[in-house]
Amino acid sequence: MNAGQMADVLIIGAGAAGLAAARTLSLEGATVLILEARERIGGRILSLRAAAAPLPVELGAEFIYGRPHGLMEVVNADGLQIFELSQDHWLAQHGELRLDGVLGQLNAERSMERIFRVREGYDAICDFLLRSSPGVKLQLKSIVTDVRWRPGKVEVVTRTAASERVFRARRLIVTLPLGVFKAKFGSEGAVRFSPPLAEKQLAANGLEMGSVFKITFRFRTPFWQDRLNLGFVHAPGEAVPTWWGTQPLRSALLTGWAEGASATTLLGSGRQHAVEQALVSLSRIMAVGVEALGEKLECWYFHDWQSDPFSRGAYSYVVAEGLSDQKKLATPIADTLFFAGEALNDQGLSGTVDGAIETGVRAADEVLQGMQRRFGRAA
Repeated sequence: MNAGQMADVLIIGAGAAGLAAARTLSLEGATVLILEARERIGGRILSLRAAAAPLPVELGAEFIYGRPHGLMEVVNADGLQIFELSQDHWLAQHGELRLDGVLGQLNAERSMERIFRVREGYDAICDFLLRSSPGVKLQLKSIVTDVRWRPGKVEVVTRTAASERVFRARRLIVTLPLGVFKAKFGSEGAVRFSPPLAEKQLAANGLEMGSVFKITFRFRTPFWQDRLNLGFVHAPGEAVPTWWGTQPLRSALLTGWAEGASATTLLGSGRQHAVEQALVSLSRIMAVGVEALGEKLECWYFHDWQSDPFSRGAYSYVVAEGLSDQKKLATPIADTLFFAGEALNDQGLSGTVDGAIETGVRAADEVLQGMQRRFGRAA
């Protein structure tokens, strides 16, 4: 087991929360090392670039809701382009499509309901956060297995394909997804804390990870655009009940979404069967035969976040009477362990990238406050 380097702060996870924390710390002069299990940054942001697609396919997070401060600061600083998706909401019933005037009017009246996409791909947000973090070091393909800590000292053990290493610091920011934090030690991606974080684990029971089935179909042509301006389509009762396009940007991409029990059923049926069920749902919505629709289909894109050992779910949600548990999970321990991630956002932004960024900045500010207090005593 090799001894790793010393840093002011270690961060577990190079998702939006971890990257935002690293940037905030590094801009204040702290030395930061991020440990990431995957071979890429971004966490549950995963943008796929295909030569035939007019914009990146988002296998994970896709939308910016409204104009949140944290995200818009990055968008503006990096000169990224965002475009607003069509607010046309269609209701599919009895083989017919009709505009849902109630939902459309509601969204028009609530500016916070406006939905945007990043033209360059959502992962451009993560790239900027890392690129604008002076001196931050990143270790990819480093699976954290153990965290040994006491006040003022942390040792993090990682496993790579070649060896195990130990990294040391005075402070650690944990940005593990909720599903990974709750995973039993011994399962892939799970982390053992010594001494255990019993109160944190108890608080985690007040939150759960949601199941999502999300699939993007790429057709040879956008055949639907001759008869409707496709924003969002809602088809209650279908296996995949929600679909959207890329309007006003013209493309041959359609994305389907199912969550909760429907998603669990689809994911449990096997990938090929799930894709077939999605195609059947879309054929009924579009009033196009399944075989005819299949002939128009060029390819499909999908990532199973539930079976991914480094996410174990798509997004978090609070169970009954669990609101206080978010604050308990986010509370630092002994000016040594700090916590961030979308699941810990108690300002109504859980499940969003902006929520993750906000908690990362918050955790970094808490670390900086502790560092300033320590410097004051030493002086």
